[in-house]
Amino acid sequence: MTVWTTKKKYIFLLFVVAWLSWKHASHFLAIFVPQYGQSRTGLPKASTRNGTYTGLRNEHFAQDFFLGMRYALPPTGDLRFNVPHPLNVSWTGSKNAQSYGPHCLSYGSDRSKFRQSEDCLTINVVRPHIGSPGLLPVGVYFYGGGNTGGGSSDPRYNLSFIVSKATAMNKPFIAVSFNYRSSIWGFISGNQVSGTGNTNLGLRDQRLALHWIQENIEAFGGNPSKVTIWGGSSGASSVGVHLIAFGGRDDNLFRAAIMQSGSPLVETALPGFAAQNAYRELTQLTGCSQTEDTLQCLRDVPPDDLDFIVESLSEDNPLILDALSLPTLDGDIIKAFPSLLLQAAAFVRVPIIIGTTTNEGSSFVPGDLEGPENLERYLAREFITIPQPTLKWFAEVIKGAWLLPNVVVQNLLSLYPPPQSDIKSLDFAEGLDNAIFFQAAELLGDLVLIASHRLTCETFSKHAKCFSFRFDALASGGDTVLGAASGVTHGAEIGPVFQNTDGFGFKRNPFLNQSQCYFKMSELMGEMWINFITDMNPNGSSERSIDDIIWPAYDLQSPLNMVFGDPIPWRTEMDTRRSEAVRYINRINSGVMGR
Repeated sequence: MTVWTTKKKYIFLLFVVAWLSWKHASHFLAIFVPQYGQSRTGLPKASTRNGTYTGLRNEHFAQDFFLGMRYALPPTGDLRFNVPHPLNVSWTGSKNAQSYGPHCLSYGSDRSKFRQSEDCLTINVVRPHIGSPGLLPVGVYFYGGGNTGGGSSDPRYNLSFIVSKATAMNKPFIAVSFNYRSSIWGFISGNQVSGTGNTNLGLRDQRLALHWIQENIEAFGGNPSKVTIWGGSSGASSVGVHLIAFGGRDDNLFRAAIMQSGSPLVETALPGFAAQNAYRELTQLTGCSQTEDTLQCLRDVPPDDLDFIVESLSEDNPLILDALSLPTLDGDIIKAFPSLLLQAAAFVRVPIIIGTTTNEGSSFVPGDLEGPENLERYLAREFITIPQPTLKWFAEVIKGAWLLPNVVVQNLLSLYPPPQSDIKSLDFAEGLDNAIFFQAAELLGDLVLIASHRLTCETFSKHAKCFSFRFDALASGGDTVLGAASGVTHGAEIGPVFQNTDGFGFKRNPFLNQSQCYFKMSELMGEMWINFITDMNPNGSSERSIDDIIWPAYDLQSPLNMVFGDPIPWRTEMDTRRSEAVRYINRINSGVMGR
């Protein structure tokens, strides 16, 4: 057994003990932070602009943790549904920064697993304890969760493993994570909201956290001029938004970006359409609909009452919750449709890594999809569009539904014919055959993520370095009902990227019973992500990576993906899969998809 494996076994034992006592714990540090070798003697300190923090030292990993530090005033009371306010307090002495703050209020399957609060805007720093004479590069991770959930203490995103690997490579960096508001707490929209300038609050939380890093990271040994922003899923989309934020204005908050299954082409809610109807419904449910200032009335609703109402919406009317969980085209932080901003080259021109998994769409196929006619109805009823009052389905939009015009649905179905198969899959839904499932999965994967990824690569490569990837390795466990049969699904790259080989936080360890090839692929991904954070190039400063493997930059004349997979751990391919269908989707981005 290697020393590295021994380290992580100790962490696992402490994780189990902490999890068993979770409901009675006063804090959650034991769950989410490597505990073995933790020392309370000679505790690390850092003096920020507001005051000094005392963190924790982990001797076994040779790392210091500063956790749960406020980067903004609590978004409660009159600051609810308001832009985040910078921390304006100072103190003498030292404050403890030794446990993660609670997650922001969220909805979904992870809701019961983590402590939550409306007072949640905290930030965390994990640094190697190496006594480096110089300031270190910084990697800032944005968690995912579909803009309805997530949090920085999720053990799947434990930053200690990749920071430890970076130190072993002699390329140390400091890792940062933070919480931001989600769901209606962070993305409430509608005319009353846009009229007060309080739009896209979750994105503005993120922006303020990046400013906090610029002002304070040097106190922790980080270099504010060497920041890489990095995210997965909706966190990757948030990273993409900051590339186009304020029309691509460069506020010198970062020098590079990584997007795993996300891009700048985010779905946007349009004030006056579905979001406005959802806002109206929310005010009725809270008794605020007849008040003069409905937004202020919503601020005055007791937090537990409002949380209960929103949680009920997530179960009884998820369309309303979805409509209030999307970024808003507000003419400010999102000045125009993201696709139009890309077309105008209105983005911060920094190197990027961007990619998707092979079977992104498998996670998006609805469980009640039983035949081709249901796929057609699903497309016509479930996907965002700019409502057109002249069409007969506008009445549905008034009720909060999101629809694609029939001509678009028919075009998409013609571009994605079902594969020839009559094999039934009783594991998924009775009567659904594999042909319909994979037709829907390919279509939805391209529609939601893969087409946007390609357009981002094509656009960025004209102005900055773009490194494109496709993740093509099956994890041992899966969250979709078809398991391995559903392919390499959304989020499959998370474990390998974070070097989380013991699968902390996963329902099933993605590394369980995997081949040596899978581990080799994970090692390469970790090294290339570290190279990018430290050198802005996945190949390293000398254009060489592990075993002299080169990840080529994307180029319009030679659009190449790096494919991370198993049984072949790495290879390159032309990024031309389903090219005709992807081109069609990218032509309808602003006019139909609202992005």
